[in-house]
Amino acid sequence: MRLTNSDRKRIEEAIVAAEARTDGEIYCVVARESDDYRAVAALWAVLAALLAGPLLLPAGLPPATLVLVQLVAALLLGALSQWEPVRHRLVPRALKRRRAHRTAVEMFLAHNIHATPERTGLLLFVSLAERHAEVVADTGIFGEVADEVWLELVERLTARIGEGALAAGLVEAIGTAGDILAAHVPETGARVRPPNALPNALVEI
Repeated sequence: MRLTNSDRKRIEEAIVAAEARTDGEIYCVVARESDDYRAVAALWAVLAALLAGPLLLPAGLPPATLVLVQLVAALLLGALSQWEPVRHRLVPRALKRRRAHRTAVEMFLAHNIHATPERTGLLLFVSLAERHAEVVADTGIFGEVADEVWLELVERLTARIGEGALAAGLVEAIGTAGDILAAHVPETGARVRPPNALPNALVEI
């Protein structure tokens, strides 16, 4: 799923428009994947090769031949497991969610979203390979909003990505995030803060 320069411009404009209504800040990151999972996929390949041994016992193969078959199976399955479409299918959904969440938190901290003066920074994070979307909100806004509100935003964004509409989904999610921020930390013009504490451009990793 690729974004064009036009898509990137639309997303940046959506952030500018959303932030015009709030003292909060929105930061948007799209990751191609949160982990390559090569080690996990290779482990499954090795386990499958080991299981091939007991399955072949009724065939009466000599032990040396059995070991050779397992070795060949491990090599073939190991190579197949590194093919990206297969690799991601071999990873448990729970593990992919954990890795994507870890990456979201890392992005939140690495880009100093937690360092806005009023602690009202908000990260909108998408990891495409994991089909994972997440909102990480700082302390100045997180506790003010019910979990169901964030969940609804994430579910809608995930659905739009599933439809192949990444850019449109992000624009809609940014607008919704702007509505949420505006309701709780509206633009006052009175707060002492940089005019734009976080960059508006989409970050792709």
